[in-house]
Amino acid sequence: METKTKLGVPYKRGTGYVYYLGIRDDSGRKKTWFSRVFKTYEEALADSTERQKYLKQIQAQTSPNEKLKNYLDRWLRGKYYFTVSVSTWRCAESHIRLYINPTIGQTKMCMLTDADVEKVMKKCQRSGLSASSTRFVFSTLRSALKQAVKEKIIKSNPCSLVSPPSVKRVRRQLIPPEKTAEFLELAKKHGIYLEVLFGINFGLRRGEVLGLQFRDFDLQQNLLTPKRQIGYTLKTNQLDKGVPRTDWGVVDNLKTDESYGRELVISPKIKELILYLKDKYVEEGVCEKKNIEKCFVCCRADGTFKSPNVLRKRFMAVREEAGMLKLRFHDLRHTFASYMIEDGIPVAVVSAALGHTSITTTLNSYYDVINGGKQIADHMSDKLCDTLVPTEAELKASIRNK
Repeated sequence: METKTKLGVPYKRGTGYVYYLGIRDDSGRKKTWFSRVFKTYEEALADSTERQKYLKQIQAQTSPNEKLKNYLDRWLRGKYYFTVSVSTWRCAESHIRLYINPTIGQTKMCMLTDADVEKVMKKCQRSGLSASSTRFVFSTLRSALKQAVKEKIIKSNPCSLVSPPSVKRVRRQLIPPEKTAEFLELAKKHGIYLEVLFGINFGLRRGEVLGLQFRDFDLQQNLLTPKRQIGYTLKTNQLDKGVPRTDWGVVDNLKTDESYGRELVISPKIKELILYLKDKYVEEGVCEKKNIEKCFVCCRADGTFKSPNVLRKRFMAVREEAGMLKLRFHDLRHTFASYMIEDGIPVAVVSAALGHTSITTTLNSYYDVINGGKQIADHMSDKLCDTLVPTEAELKASIRNK
C-alpha cells in the first residue's frame, strides 16, 4: 500500500487516510489543499481521483456561448469546492439546483443581463424565501459570475447592476441572567444539559460544542481549546451522481482561522464537572478508561458524537417550554458575548474568545450592548448562579437519553 506523501496519493494520518492537492488561487499562486480524513485507503483514493478529474475540467477555457447551467456545474464542482466548507458548498449547490438553473440555466453566458438576475430574485420570492435567504442565493450567483469575469468568459458581472432585497436587523433573543438556571434545568430534563451549559459558558458554536473531547480540557492550566467540530461531510464519489449526499461527521477545520488555538478559561465548577464526567463515563461503560481522553463530552450512550439534528430538535422543545420561541442554539453564543460586553470585558478579548475574523465583526454584531467590567471565568460562574454538578441519578438519565 502506498504511504508516501505524493500529490493526490492517500497516506496514513492518525486512524485514517488523507491526501493533498496543489491548486492555484485567482492570483495564480499555488496552494496546498488537504482532504478530510477517510476511514480506508480506497475511499481516499476514489475521492482524490474524482477531485483531480474536476480540476482538469475547469482548466479548459469555457466558451461564452456555453449555457450558464454547464458553467455553474464546473464552477461548483471544481475550484470552488476547495475554497469553502462543505456546509457552504452544500448551500451553494442547492441554490443553483433549486433557483438559478430552473430560471436562467439555459441562457448562454454571453447573453446574461441584469434582467436575468432579477428573474432569479423573483423566483426566490415566489418560492417563499425570506429576504435573507434570497440574498444568499444572489451571493452564490454573484460569486460564480465574478469568477467568470476573471476567466474572461464574460466582460462584466450582471449582478453588479442588481440590488438584492434588504434585510431588517432583528434584535436577538437572549437568555436573561435571572433565567439562566431555569433554562439549564429544562435542558437537563431534555438531555442536552452539557450542550447548553457549554454554549452559554464558552460561547461555542453548535458544531464546536458537539466536537468537544476530554483531551480539549487542560485541567492543569484550567483552559479549554476547541480543536474540531461536527459538521457536514460530502460522501465519497457523490459529485457526479445527481444531488450530492452529505452526512454529519468530524471536521478538523473550524469556521475561521482565528478559531484555532483560542484558549477559554475553565471555571472551578466546569472543572469539577469534567472530572466528574470522566469518572462516570468510565464507570457507566460509555468509554474505556484508556480511551477516555478521545471520548466526546456530549455523546451518545456508546461514546460517539451526537447528531446536530438531535440537538436541534431537543433545543426546540426546551425553548418552547421556556417560552422563548425565537431562541436559536446560536443565540447562546450571543448571550455569552453580551454578558461579557455588558460587564466591561474588552471587545478585543471577547472577539478572540468567539473566534471572529476581526474585531469589526464583533462590534457590528453587538453594537447595542452597553459596556461595564470583570473577568470571564468568574463572571460566568456567577451568571450560572446555582448551576451544580448533576447527581449520579441525573447523569445516568442523561446518558440513557442520549
